[in-house]
Amino acid sequence: MRQNGVRQQQFLIRNPDFYPTVPAPASLSASAQPQTIRETDLHWRAPMLLQSAIAFERQLPRHMTVSTNYLHTTGTHAVRSRNINAALPGTTPGTAILPYGGVNAIYLYETSGVYRQNQLIANVTARISPKLTFNAGYVYGTAVSNTDGAGTFPSNQYNLAGELGPALFNVRHRFQMNGSWSTRWGFRFSPFLTVTSGRPFNITTGSDLNGDGLFTDRPGIATAASLPGVKTTKYGPLDPNARAGEAILPRNYGLGPNLIAANIRISKAFNVGTHDAGRIRSGRLCFPLTRAIS
Repeated sequence: MRQNGVRQQQFLIRNPDFYPTVPAPASLSASAQPQTIRETDLHWRAPMLLQSAIAFERQLPRHMTVSTNYLHTTGTHAVRSRNINAALPGTTPGTAILPYGGVNAIYLYETSGVYRQNQLIANVTARISPKLTFNAGYVYGTAVSNTDGAGTFPSNQYNLAGELGPALFNVRHRFQMNGSWSTRWGFRFSPFLTVTSGRPFNITTGSDLNGDGLFTDRPGIATAASLPGVKTTKYGPLDPNARAGEAILPRNYGLGPNLIAANIRISKAFNVGTHDAGRIRSGRLCFPLTRAIS
């Protein structure tokens, strides 16, 4: 509500000379500054999640248990944002035509996002002995979406067709293992290992090519690396100024580095002090009863 363009105003006063007494902006040559207006779509709906699962569990020898789960998740009405007062297609930033006029950007919260996720989860739990236990799990998953949250803007405010791509939480492989091993002299070793594949990230040009005030423009997939301005990357030749006929790079097309994290905890309990044998009865430590005398 504060960012509806009315409750909060911003003015610029050049070369002010009135401190510490600040006059009203109306009495000065103050110019109102453009501000971003936030609105909520009238067709807003609560995000909905539909999940189905099938599981299999089996008891193995030596106190081992193996389980396998398959999860399919479909999400609709996911939240994302769009500038509905962006320059109309075909108009240049210098002669831009804004649908709602003025100079303010209007960011609309809308629930038009979707996502789909599939996961195959396998776990092995073993209690080999009172001194040795471990648990290992592996997850294979795929997830696609056209939004990564309320702050996600499309590359083109008037064309949302190319926004479906890998979700930010689309980690293809994930492996975790932890355990506990008690050794002589009361030492306990507890290792923890995590191995995951890289997370996706969005590749943008760093410039506003369509005049929507956002830097979410993605490069075009160049037809030839020899074209002027084309950058050669490990994802192929990319054109920062997409030409007519070039396909736009999908959202979250980049892939970050893999992650390996290994930790181990070593612990040992030490007894401090001695027990009075005279107070130990039937295996319990008894404390004397005291009375305060005034």
